[in-house]
Amino acid sequence: MLRRSSDKIWSKIVKNEGKLMKTKTGNVFSYRITKYKTSIMPIWHFQKPPKFPKAAPTRYISKNLIKNAFDVFPTMGPTELKKLLNLYSMDTAATHLWGILNDSRIYKK
Repeated sequence: MLRRSSDKIWSKIVKNEGKLMKTKTGNVFSYRITKYKTSIMPIWHFQKPPKFPKAAPTRYISKNLIKNAFDVFPTMGPTELKKLLNLYSMDTAATHLWGILNDSRIYKK
């Protein structure tokens, strides 16, 4: 049952590619699905000049990491998600992942 649910979440993530989302602090971003559909790449959307999209300074977020995050979601915020997933790096993967999973188009509470 859990696997089917995480597959459903992944299909919603694919369906919402390119749509604007927000981090917990309100930063706007979107993401693109990689060529082989095994991960996503967050893209910042700046509110101040320059107002063009820019790839976020983060590693790609793998489909497996998304599944693991779904297993512990919901969380209070990206910091808790990062701790639960044992992510120790300084990248922003947990911030974007939390924003994606917290979006009502992806995860309904």
